[in-house]
Amino acid sequence: MSKEIIYGINCVSEAIKNSNREIYRVIACKENSERISTILKNAAAAKIRIDFSERKILDKICQSPHHQGIAAEVSHLKTYEIFEALALEKEAKKAMWLAADSITDPANLGSMIRSAVCLGFTALVLPKNRTAGINSTVAKVSSGALEKIKIIEVSNLNSSILELKEKGFWIYGADAKGEEISQAQVAFPLLMIIGSEGDGMRLKTKEHCDKIISVNQKSDFDSLNASIAAAILMYQISLKNK
Repeated sequence: MSKEIIYGINCVSEAIKNSNREIYRVIACKENSERISTILKNAAAAKIRIDFSERKILDKICQSPHHQGIAAEVSHLKTYEIFEALALEKEAKKAMWLAADSITDPANLGSMIRSAVCLGFTALVLPKNRTAGINSTVAKVSSGALEKIKIIEVSNLNSSILELKEKGFWIYGADAKGEEISQAQVAFPLLMIIGSEGDGMRLKTKEHCDKIISVNQKSDFDSLNASIAAAILMYQISLKNK
């Protein structure tokens, strides 16, 4: 099985709790904090190998200095088919899923995942092409949320949208010219699609949407990046899911 490195306190802590991850080893700086000590105790209790390292060496292992003194060598995150993710929903009729269309910035994707988990979205539909893949940057920026969401990798987003429609999902796409979300009526279960900052959703994807929604901005200054817009839309949608 292929391996990858993830890093950061929350990221490693949540990975250890995730039964869908295999943790091959945890790597920590010799001088560490109380929070890292707690993670190491949990790793030891789970019989996970623990290695200690100099900070400069850990920088090289992570290919980043932003590891907070801890990293882990892990298996790739489990991905799901649509039917598998649906079967795991506690309340399928109220399901809220997110889709990323042409989101190529891993930091944006990680931030979206963090907001999605906080706001009750339970799955991410992620095209295999033209979108950032799941990597260590996505994991770090998500601050552990990546371990709590079902990742559905698809070859064709539009085909997956049609499949979800057949299963009763309503499809909502984000676009600056859409209906303002606080005023819009939405139905569940739903899939909300976020497109790239530059081009938005692809035209064919937009055509499959049941409704286009937007964030009401108070000025004509277009200052919201994709992850912030996604967070606002997901928050407003979560308020309507009663």
